[in-house]
Amino acid sequence: MANKRFQKKPKLQQRDHEWLYGINAVEAAISSSYRKLFAMWVKHPVGERIQGLQKAAEERGITIKKATPEIIEMHCPDVVHQGVLLECSARHLETPTSLPATQKLNPFYLVLDQIKDPQNFGAILRSAAFFGCSGCIITKDHSPGVTPAVSKASVGVAEWFPIFETTNLARFLTDQKKNGFWIVGLAGDGKTELRKLERDRPLLLVLGNERRGLRQLVKQQCDWDVRIDGTEQVESLNVSVAAALACYQLGIQEEGSACKDFVSA
Repeated sequence: MANKRFQKKPKLQQRDHEWLYGINAVEAAISSSYRKLFAMWVKHPVGERIQGLQKAAEERGITIKKATPEIIEMHCPDVVHQGVLLECSARHLETPTSLPATQKLNPFYLVLDQIKDPQNFGAILRSAAFFGCSGCIITKDHSPGVTPAVSKASVGVAEWFPIFETTNLARFLTDQKKNGFWIVGLAGDGKTELRKLERDRPLLLVLGNERRGLRQLVKQQCDWDVRIDGTEQVESLNVSVAAALACYQLGIQEEGSACKDFVSA
């Protein structure tokens, strides 16, 4: 009997190796430059949209392979893959000391304080992009990162939208204050209703963890403490819904106006 000490262990999937699934996520990844693309796996027969994806992949020099049931079960079990997988590298995020300049006079960014659920994160990215948010900052720890599940939930937005990460959120917010940003915390017990916030400078809107909300150290960095009002019958909103409403409100506001009737945090 062979000595177990010398038996070969099965190779684990590389940490920098992921499998995106779903037409929108794969299409967005092929069109962007955040990942290294190794191969596109297709389940036969293929529809018109996947034929278009194959053509785009071939134009970028990406190998096309047949996705057998065994391949799909191994890499993307129990998901709605729509017959297409993309074998690629992980999307690595930059950790900037200052946020990149935009064409907007007063841009707004979302900051997620330890949002953990991939479906919430993906939905937040989708809403942020739809309503004109300039980017999203997440915590390096206690965050799902830009995983295939996040990419699918965001309908591919996670593949091209500006996303950054920070190892120390409180310090990051302090640095951005020095760069001219307002820091706005969104919480159920906020002192001022969100609709009263009028943008006169760039701002960072901070949303807290699904269960705990904003951490105290993060809350202390906020210049403004806002809430979304609703009926008394329902205590709170899901964080992705709150993010969508907040992005809509900030997106429709005219820039260059002053903050009025505001209570400081």
